[in-house]
Amino acid sequence: MTIKNTAIILSVLVFLFSCEKQEGKGGRASIVGQVYQNIYDNNDSLIRTEEAREVDVYIVYGEDGIYDDNMNTHYDGKYEFSFLYPGNYKVFAYSECDSCPSKTVAIEVLVEIKDKKETVEAPVIIVDNL
Repeated sequence: MTIKNTAIILSVLVFLFSCEKQEGKGGRASIVGQVYQNIYDNNDSLIRTEEAREVDVYIVYGEDGIYDDNMNTHYDGKYEFSFLYPGNYKVFAYSECDSCPSKTVAIEVLVEIKDKKETVEAPVIIVDNL
């Protein structure tokens, strides 16, 4: 093998192994969490807080401006986003909001995955069901 070929192969190997993975799908880490909902009566008095069943939960990878994936919570309000790379993520669900122009507001939590096999528990998300 010539010196030129060896240099090219070494350059390619250094490039491939120096690339850092971005946030998103393809890794072995997970984010788990739970969503609760506040239930109100007709007078806007809180009746109870319970697990939010079948509520859409969204995830944003890194600094993206729009969501990258979503899922519904299970019967117990829990969710899990799997196969993620280490990095920063935003997880959110929509809450009803009478005073908001769109009648909804995103309730967001920030999550950081530090290890490639880590399972991170996200802070609880509480939404209003008016």
